Amino acid sequence: MMFICGKGRDDYLTGDIIIPEKNDPMFRTWKIENHMVMSWLINSMTNEIGENFLLYGTAKEIWEAARETYSNSENTSELFEIEAVLHDLRQGELSITQYFNTLCRHWQHLDMFEIHSWNCPEDTVLYRRIVEQKRTFKFLLGLNKNLDEVRGRIMGTKPLPNLREAFSEVRREESRKKVMMGPHNSAHIMEGSALAARGYSNSNYDNRQRKGRPWCDHCNKPGHVKENCWKIHGKPADWKPSKSINDKDRRANNVISDNNRDKNTILPTETSPFSKEQLEILQKLFSQNSLSQPSMSASGSGSGLSAQKGKFSTALTVSKKHSSPWIIDSGASDHMTGDATLLNEYNQCTNNSTVRIADGSSSQVKGIGLSRLSRDMILNSILHVPNLDCNLLSISKLTRDLNCVAKFFPHLCIFQDLDTGKKIGSAKMCSGLYLLKSEIPLKQTQNRSYVSSKGQLALNFHVNKDSEVLLWHYRLGHPNFMYLEKLFPSFFSNKSSQSFKCEICQLSKHVRSSYPTISYKPSHPFAMIHSDVWGPSQVHNITGTRWFVSFVDDHTRLTWLFLMKEKFKVSQIFQNFHAMIQTQFQTKIQILKTNNAKEYFNSSLNTYCLNQGIIHISSC
Repeated sequence: MMFICGKGRDDYLTGDIIIPEKNDPMFRTWKIENHMVMSWLINSMTNEIGENFLLYGTAKEIWEAARETYSNSENTSELFEIEAVLHDLRQGELSITQYFNTLCRHWQHLDMFEIHSWNCPEDTVLYRRIVEQKRTFKFLLGLNKNLDEVRGRIMGTKPLPNLREAFSEVRREESRKKVMMGPHNSAHIMEGSALAARGYSNSNYDNRQRKGRPWCDHCNKPGHVKENCWKIHGKPADWKPSKSINDKDRRANNVISDNNRDKNTILPTETSPFSKEQLEILQKLFSQNSLSQPSMSASGSGSGLSAQKGKFSTALTVSKKHSSPWIIDSGASDHMTGDATLLNEYNQCTNNSTVRIADGSSSQVKGIGLSRLSRDMILNSILHVPNLDCNLLSISKLTRDLNCVAKFFPHLCIFQDLDTGKKIGSAKMCSGLYLLKSEIPLKQTQNRSYVSSKGQLALNFHVNKDSEVLLWHYRLGHPNFMYLEKLFPSFFSNKSSQSFKCEICQLSKHVRSSYPTISYKPSHPFAMIHSDVWGPSQVHNITGTRWFVSFVDDHTRLTWLFLMKEKFKVSQIFQNFHAMIQTQFQTKIQILKTNNAKEYFNSSLNTYCLNQGIIHISSC
């Protein structure tokens, strides 16, 4: 029907064109156009249906016969099917645009079935408003849980926006979330695991989704609902992994020995994240370190890679006399080490806690302590796991404890304090791992003595008081450290007050050259207008605006503020503001001074300034 109306031949379907007499000169033209429309109708049908309409005489007869035979205007079953689909339709994995278009297609089909005869035209308008409101509620009801905020904001707007306005607002919120948070990738968390990651990907879960299965709005995976999601409530206490899942588990940093190979040869497992070349490089690095320290090697405490027959071992070991690097691990829930000599303030663990290490076995936590890696980086609550042959630094725990951010680069990882922006540590890339080395020698980080008694190893530590000194320095309003040494002599028993430095004190004493004084050159009002845009606000006002633009007169310092819903309206607001100045003050704006924001440098505003003779300059 759309194609025929576009060709201007719809009168042949409605019968508005009268069939001329056969001796009329227009009869031949009518016959040609009639058969052309008939061919269009028949070609739009399937072969089985189109054969039944070949013997009809006019296009109007074909149209009326097809409508009477195949029309669904009174098909109650199809109407019920559409209503059932709309009732169960939710956004799920669809984007906002796909979800909205799917709803609109079904609503358009419903409109074809509704034929009402209204006694009053106002009833038609009122009915359409009611239907529009119900469809807006249906659209908002089917959105995912992560859009609850924008849904509540729309519901709180008075009057309620229409369907298209609600869709536009939700679509903008979806775009903002994608820009701010990036694509959603759910992490697969193992229980208490230090170096294990489950070998599933999001696509595997997506392929397993089936119609009618429960859907979780939190992790966007099928098979369960949000109330039972393990990512929120954790796994059940009696949960045990199945055999198929255990076979797919990846073991990080695992190597295996072979009886037919040399004892120093390391073979990467099938699921190991290290290639054979990377393991060889690591072996050479640690072997060189071991050879350079014969005394340490003789004592059996050297660094290197070890392979044990019949079981998995980790690819990295720690040095006993020199502080080994810490591996930056995003999968570890706590800091862990197998070397107790790295820990200060060591406390034995009495609650029989266990963690799951790389070889799949559960290892007992012997104690908890802390370690100082640099002047600004102190690791608290480090778990001592004797069976662990490397030092693991948990990204999640470090960022929480030190209130810092971790920035990863191709060959470097930087830790930066969120409050001051100061760099507090860095880790370098080495054979595919980010390794953080301690900046403080092992002898200075702790003073440890060993006393053997009844087969037990007694540990005595000297507690470092640097953190207490800085804490009281902050509490007392940043006094000189010499005064603190007199107030708290015990804090400076092995430290000099001159060895402490406070970055805040140094920054607060910085000075700068003052700007030169420039005498103000008087002009006349509206000779120059300064403008700037502020926003977006996190909270909408009652009209739904999130931005405002300001216009400041350079001569009088008078300021005008205009609220707006979107930034692209700056051009139209400035034109209205200029018209108001011309009418109320009988003058014109000569210069418009703004920043380099794109809302000021667009074709609409540039064309207007050019036509009005306004000079548009930028301040930066």
